[in-house]
Amino acid sequence: ARIICTWPEPAITMPGMVIAGSGHVQMILASQLASFEPRAMSWLYYADRLFQLPVGFVASAIGVVLLPRVARALNRGDREAMAAAQSESLVFASLLILPATVALFVLAEPMTAILFQRGAFVAADAQATARLLQMLALALPAFVLIKVILPSFLANEEMRIPLIAVAIGLAANLATGFAARDVDRLVAPAAGVVCGVWVNALVLALAARGRMAIRNRAYLRALAALVAAAGMGFCVHAMAEAALHWLDPARPFFEKGGMLGLICLVGLVIYALMARLLGAFTFSDLGQLSSRARG
Repeated sequence: ARIICTWPEPAITMPGMVIAGSGHVQMILASQLASFEPRAMSWLYYADRLFQLPVGFVASAIGVVLLPRVARALNRGDREAMAAAQSESLVFASLLILPATVALFVLAEPMTAILFQRGAFVAADAQATARLLQMLALALPAFVLIKVILPSFLANEEMRIPLIAVAIGLAANLATGFAARDVDRLVAPAAGVVCGVWVNALVLALAARGRMAIRNRAYLRALAALVAAAGMGFCVHAMAEAALHWLDPARPFFEKGGMLGLICLVGLVIYALMARLLGAFTFSDLGQLSSRARG
């Protein structure tokens, strides 16, 4: 048997690579802006390491679940199936990224201190990294919103609008980053990323109004996830304040790390209970998502 290998057309491949890597380009611009300040590039690097964990996890999960379903529905001309896939992905993304956003924002200081504060990385470095991480956390929902919207364009091999959105977002990143230097030179690079990513997401959302068919119930469930995440944030903050003695960077790692892990675990349980009570998800929904991901 003869095996024939075909390569994607450059007209599709190159724009697709630019669109897929736009988040990394946003961070490159931020790092260039941070290079004007001593040690700021290191602070931004460590903050980005924590920031990328939920971005990579949720973006990969959405890609596995959503893009194949949207492509199949588009090929069949099945708008109902496409609406179901898009609605499901919005809820799924909200359930995952909103608690991660709140946790990174609320626990930024103990996370950076426990994970990085040792040796030459002193308390001032941990505090600066935590401030950058808090700012970057505000961009998490926008990153995931982009991943939810993009398949409606990519499944149809339409690259022009996503490329325009990327370009406008990068311009907003630069403009905001330089403008914010007059207010706070430390967080200016991260502020540029937040503005750039949200502008990118909003441009895509406006352009996709005729393509997206997300059901009203999906918006209500996403709002329920937001309320649950906010409630979790208050509880986690209170627990962290009560456990300051155990989270002291001077304590052994297994003690402070174990306490941070316990706070995160309790927060996750609180979030799951609140989200379930508010109707953000059902256990049958999770089972269906798991089976589709395996499929």
